[in-house]
Amino acid sequence: MATGASAMNTLLADLQDLVDSGRMARAEDVAAALVTEPLVEILRAEIDIYFERIDKASMKLESLRRNINDIGLLARFALAEGELYWRKNRDDDCAARFQLAYSLYDFLNDDFGLARAHYGLARIAAKYSHYNEADEHFAQAVRFLEEISQNRKDYLLGLIGLAQGEMKHRQGKIDEATNLLLASVQMLGKTDAVRHYAVARCALAALYVESGRYDIAAESCDEAIQVLKSFNLNRELIPALSTRAEAQIGLKRYREAEAALEEARELLKANPNKSLEARVLTLLSDVYINTSRVKEAAAIAQNALDIADVAGNSLLRIQSRLRIGRLPIIDRQLRKQALEQSLEIAESTGNPSLKAEVLIASADFYFEFDLARGREYISLATPFVEASFNARLRNELKRVQVKSERMRIRRTEHELIFDARFLPTWEEAKHALETFLLKNALDQSQGNLTRAGEILDITKVHVHTKKKQLGL
Repeated sequence: MATGASAMNTLLADLQDLVDSGRMARAEDVAAALVTEPLVEILRAEIDIYFERIDKASMKLESLRRNINDIGLLARFALAEGELYWRKNRDDDCAARFQLAYSLYDFLNDDFGLARAHYGLARIAAKYSHYNEADEHFAQAVRFLEEISQNRKDYLLGLIGLAQGEMKHRQGKIDEATNLLLASVQMLGKTDAVRHYAVARCALAALYVESGRYDIAAESCDEAIQVLKSFNLNRELIPALSTRAEAQIGLKRYREAEAALEEARELLKANPNKSLEARVLTLLSDVYINTSRVKEAAAIAQNALDIADVAGNSLLRIQSRLRIGRLPIIDRQLRKQALEQSLEIAESTGNPSLKAEVLIASADFYFEFDLARGREYISLATPFVEASFNARLRNELKRVQVKSERMRIRRTEHELIFDARFLPTWEEAKHALETFLLKNALDQSQGNLTRAGEILDITKVHVHTKKKQLGL
């Protein structure tokens, strides 16, 4: 009997080590060989949470709620329930459980438990843009891992790097985000934590998208998507498909992007999440804009905006409003209001890249009818873009700047307009004037070169020569 009990204790210790080091597939096999007791059930619930079996995890933890009378078990239970509430987006309950776990592990002087509690509290703080508080919790988590065994340490350090890297990305600190996410991918790649490894790959892909390395981003997402599909990790698959679609949009592969986003929408039906839904719809509106489906783009962009406001995600609230601002089919006053709201939200985040993106979009909007105002926004955006490593922003600024140069000469069906405040070069003006005069003369003469020459008081030969030069 003693030998049997000893073997079970060894198995239980092995199970705890496997869960703590992210080796969940092997942990599940070991858990199946153990009799049901509180610690085993808590660990089984953690395995269920990892594999997104949220209902099963909820039932296991609920059945244990009144049967825990050991402080160590209570601390572990609090951590598990905190992770469950994190998955369910019950942020207040999640924070309360992580805080309880911290207090209990502090009493027990358990460094690994304290590190996990700080990691949980850091994610909550980061979610609500309390970045200094989050950094402090991350730093404390790393400090408590100094004396921890390598497997558990590597896994949790990988998770911390992933969460902190995503936070730095939201802050616009691209260098820090890149270093943290590269280290996270490397750290998690040494473990069996395939789910978090795949998530880290996707987070890194999002940075590649910003730097304009769309092919590398798509490759990184493809690897992650393959892993996530093999384990039916659909909740993590949705953002992976979204990031892949964003890379495909950058490559102008709109059909592939749309297919990925439609797949993500199907998954959202069984895995509802307002933030993910808003992101999918925002990207889908990009596809529609770029494939000239303007009415569909307007409807879906408005839907994305409404959902983003409910989710309360600052980035998505900005992105959805920028799509509204891009669509001429929408009332000009509504577009202006959306862009003004975007700028207000961007300033509250303190992220210079977000602010630059809104300023560029505002310039693009004003160039439709107010060249001077558009140029003001370009001047405001330029310093932020020059200080950024975001290739997508640089390309967008260049596109809008080119548009502003073209706007120095505005053409309508019957008018050619020069703005004395932003004069074109002599050659630009000459080309525009010759093209305007000759095109209209040919239209009025129904293509008759002799008659066009009479209208302009030049010879037929001159009309023929200029027509050829100007490509009319």
